[in-house]
Order: sequence, then structure tokens, then C-alpha cells
Amino acid sequence: MDRYELYYNYAHSQIQEQDNRKQSIEVKARGFITLSIALLGVAGLIAANFTSTTLMMGEVSFSSLTMGLMLASFIWAVASSFRILSVDEWYISPPLERLQAHVQNPGYSDEYLVEWTADRMVQAYILNEGILMDKSGKLRWALIALSMQGAALGLLILTIVWT
Repeated sequence: MDRYELYYNYAHSQIQEQDNRKQSIEVKARGFITLSIALLGVAGLIAANFTSTTLMMGEVSFSSLTMGLMLASFIWAVASSFRILSVDEWYISPPLERLQAHVQNPGYSDEYLVEWTADRMVQAYILNEGILMDKSGKLRWALIALSMQGAALGLLILTIVWT
């Protein structure tokens, strides 16, 4: 294996690793949406069946405030997750047409083609890394919102137990 093949193979492995990270982030976002819907459903059932006696804080019951927090964190978690799943530009390089043109050009050596292809793959990797970092940040916010939703459900349960 010469240095050009080594370069190409390493660039290819990094692109595959990056694609696996993207898929992992998207699977987690789908799971967050599912879990958030389930938590909201449980909170709705609890509120509908057990909040006849509530601790009053002025004009608004504590369980109503807790349900408001639950709903706000649900919207936040689902919105963040859907933003992760939105179709962003994903760079794939070299484009197939350009690769075909380069391969069919008899003036290019095999080493040049391998190096040129690996260079384009590295450029795509660098551009996609920014997209992945953005998706990771949104995933953190979705997790925070999901945690808040779980805390609100816990507060709702404690409110019912204590009243």
C-alpha cells in the first residue's frame, strides 16, 4: 500500500465514522421525541385522574403550573429534536460526475486520482463536521428539555401525593 492509498483509506474510514455519528444522533433525536410524547401522555393521565385536590397558589393551582412546565418542556424537546432531523445540506465529495470525468481522463495517473479523491473526501468531512457539531448541540438542548419534562412529571406526582 502506498501513501496515496493510505490517505484514501483513512479519509474513507473517517467519512464512514462521521456518517455513523450522524445516524446515532438522529436515532437519539427520534427516541427523545418518543419519550417526550410518552411523558406528556403520562402527565395528562395523572392530571386528568388525580388532580381534583390541588394546592392553590393564589389564582392558579400548583398542578396547573407543573403542567405548564411539562407542556413547555415538551414543546422545547420536540422542537429541538425535529430541528436535528431536518434535512440539512450534507456534503458528499467528489461528485460522481467529476470523479467519472477524472477517471476517464488518460492524463491522470492512478496516484493522482487517489490523492484527488481523498482530498475531496477530506473537504466534505470538514464541512460536515460543522453540521454534526450543530446537531450535537441541539441534541444536548433536547436532552435538557427532556430532563425538565421528567422533573415536571415528578413534581406533578409529588403534588398529588402530598395533597
